[in-house]
Amino acid sequence: MRWPIRYQILVPFAAVTGGCVVGLTILSSWQVGRMVRHRVEQQLRDVASTVRRSNFPLTLAVLEQMKGLSGAEFVVTLEDGTWQTSTLGDSARPPLPKSEGIVDWRDIDIANGFPTWNDRFLHIPLRLQGRNDTKPGDLLHILYPVQQYHSAWWRAVAVPLIFGLTSLAIAMGFGWLVARKIGRAVGQLRSKVARIAGGELILDDAAMVPRTGGGPTDELTDLSADIGTMAGKLADFEQQSRRRERMHTLAQIAAGIAHEIRNSTTGCRMAVDLHAQECRTPAAGESLAVARRQLSLIEAQLQRFLQLGGPDAGTDMQPCDVGQIISDTVDLIRPAARHAGVRLHWSSPVSGISILADWESVARLLINLLLNAVEAAAEAATTSARPAEVDVSLSVFDRRARIQVRDSGNGPPISMQDCLFEPFSTSKKDGVGLGLSLAKQIVERHGGIITWDRADDRTQFLVEIPLLSEGQHRGEHPDH
Repeated sequence: MRWPIRYQILVPFAAVTGGCVVGLTILSSWQVGRMVRHRVEQQLRDVASTVRRSNFPLTLAVLEQMKGLSGAEFVVTLEDGTWQTSTLGDSARPPLPKSEGIVDWRDIDIANGFPTWNDRFLHIPLRLQGRNDTKPGDLLHILYPVQQYHSAWWRAVAVPLIFGLTSLAIAMGFGWLVARKIGRAVGQLRSKVARIAGGELILDDAAMVPRTGGGPTDELTDLSADIGTMAGKLADFEQQSRRRERMHTLAQIAAGIAHEIRNSTTGCRMAVDLHAQECRTPAAGESLAVARRQLSLIEAQLQRFLQLGGPDAGTDMQPCDVGQIISDTVDLIRPAARHAGVRLHWSSPVSGISILADWESVARLLINLLLNAVEAAAEAATTSARPAEVDVSLSVFDRRARIQVRDSGNGPPISMQDCLFEPFSTSKKDGVGLGLSLAKQIVERHGGIITWDRADDRTQFLVEIPLLSEGQHRGEHPDH
């Protein structure tokens, strides 16, 4: 049987609180009613005591004064029951209950019960013995109005009764609100956990975001924040798992095609070497030298292709001049930029900037960035009047070598901006979507970061790699 948590909180709270409030209300009402009864009894005892101890005649005027002080009616009867004096006026005089009367006025006790007369009065007969104006059998009948007694009792009891019921209502309302709030919060958490269990790991609910302000928090808020953090970590883990799966798939694909590509590259290199022997002009020699270097890079990439997504066992970390790597890479890309009509600008810094890196890996990183920039600038120039330009700069910022590649292209489409560095993410018709993914992997392997942004109608890629430390200058491993 399912029992909602709000009822698990509300029912025990209502039972305990209601029992306490009702018990205190009943106790207070009983105590107040008892005080009212004692007050009435004390009034009647005072009257009876005054009558027994005094010798003034019980005339109608005296009885009227006693009525005004006590609120009771008085009737004096003779031994045979005949009415002698009465504050009831000249109305019909039905016979009073026969009684020998109370001898001691201290015996007046409403709690022990007295018979009612005419269903309107409590009948308390008092014997008038020892007085000079009465005979031993005469009685003073004290008739206290029942309605007056009940009214006084209810007026006294009403205050604690109303207070108790109001307190009970407030307590029940407060308990219901607290139970409702907790139940709703638990229900929301249950819904969010169910969404996470269903695979929805990106939750944008405000309640899932940890509070950073100075507002009050509680355990449910902390739990909600923890669930939000868990969902974020699960989302990151899922992305990492997908990336590893993609890398693994890519490695399997590479294993199947690497052999065929290597054979074709070897044949192409042999053809270029033969052509270089036949054509010995300076212009042809420069172009063939570039072609040979490109083929060498292709062969190096094929050697590392199978290690995509895993540790690069072949990485040779050595002190390198970043400016020299950029200069060599720009020389490789410049013919392609010239052919595409793109102005490629690069000014080498005066002083050398050294990093601990694998020369070929950083060159491969720059080739990817520069080729993408050249293609983007050339494509944008076909649809606009602005010139096709690619600017490469090198600077030092916060103990890091900062490489900046800017192009005049249109930038990546909006749909690609969040997954620009993911494998197989591309907007090109003939693209594979591996260039920026490889670039990011190389930068991270060197302890750096790669970012991009769009400003002043230009796309900028920024690569930051830590500078070479003094210990690394002496040949020490960076981990030592």
